Amino acid sequence: MRTDKGTIYVIVPPGTEVGVEDRDVYTAPSLATEGFLHASGSVEQLLLVANRKFAGEPRLMVLCVDAVRIGPKLQYEEGGETELFPHIYGPLNGDAIVEVREMTKDPDGAFTTL
Repeated sequence: MRTDKGTIYVIVPPGTEVGVEDRDVYTAPSLATEGFLHASGSVEQLLLVANRKFAGEPRLMVLCVDAVRIGPKLQYEEGGETELFPHIYGPLNGDAIVEVREMTKDPDGAFTTL
């Protein structure tokens, strides 16, 4: 039985947002290049990643994922920080995605909330 609980967050790479809500399975380029989908285990981690990796993007879409419903292996691992980040080792089943949201920016251009 899986012990992971709660919501994790997956940033949809810019340019791949179209139709993300209607997909039965979600994949990203990192699955092919690194073997897993990157995710964040909290909104705080999500904001850290968004502002570090996607600062120049005008908008970002985020998948809110029920960790209990994830079909592939979900493992928390080091991500270059002191915290562990969730990694999804396979295509994400669409029924685990509970919401698709757009991140908002403050007047200075930083992502501030989900």
